[in-house]
Amino acid sequence: RDKTKALSFEILIGAPDDEKIALAYARSLKRLGVDVRVRALDAAAFTGRLNGYDYDMVLHHWLSTLSPGSEQILYWGCAAAKENARWNFAGICDLAIDKLALSIA
Repeated sequence: RDKTKALSFEILIGAPDDEKIALAYARSLKRLGVDVRVRALDAAAFTGRLNGYDYDMVLHHWLSTLSPGSEQILYWGCAAAKENARWNFAGICDLAIDKLALSIA
């Protein structure tokens, strides 16, 4: 008897324009046997879940300058991965990335 479980996760979106992208991605993954649910939230709920890192996957982007600086520590640094609402939404924590981000700041 096969005891494997299919991969299943939820994509949170906070803007109606993102729904088409998320649904297209979900359809593509469905062909691979992955169960993806897309959940649209109002702005307050989305921000709360985003800041609390309470999601499986999120469709999100942030603006960057042409000359990256100290914001890179907030996006990619270990300290930011451990604090709520610090913009390291991927939860990345790697000493080499910290060193690189600090050298840019």
